[in-house]
Amino acid sequence: MKQTLVLLLLLLLGTMFSGCEETPLEELISQHIDAITEGIETGKPDLVLEHFDEGFSTPSGQDRHWVKRIMLAQMLRKQTIHVVLTNLTIESRDDFTTDASFNVLLTGSQGLIPREGAIYQVETQWRLQDGDWLVNYASWRKP
Repeated sequence: MKQTLVLLLLLLLGTMFSGCEETPLEELISQHIDAITEGIETGKPDLVLEHFDEGFSTPSGQDRHWVKRIMLAQMLRKQTIHVVLTNLTIESRDDFTTDASFNVLLTGSQGLIPREGAIYQVETQWRLQDGDWLVNYASWRKP
């Protein structure tokens, strides 16, 4: 009887802790990128900026406030914005820094059919801040 209870207890503990596994880094970064994409497509700059570090910068020195201004300007010009990501690559530098690169197709329109579009190659750097991964740096260029 004792052996059965011990076995049952071990099985229950194993089941409880198997659900506590950490989410892989690649999946966490991918989830953040998906949330940023959603924020862009739904016109919610604050949702996007939740994933940007306070010290965010670009090669030209723009900060996260610049990102918000650009998004607001684009939302005034376009009724809809769509984002398509491809070739996402995530590489960890160390325990606190990770790089993510991808291609992005951005389209915008005043109606249902996109009238404008552009493809960019994007490089981002993510830093672990207070237990959460945030974009610290981003650069992009047209291929």
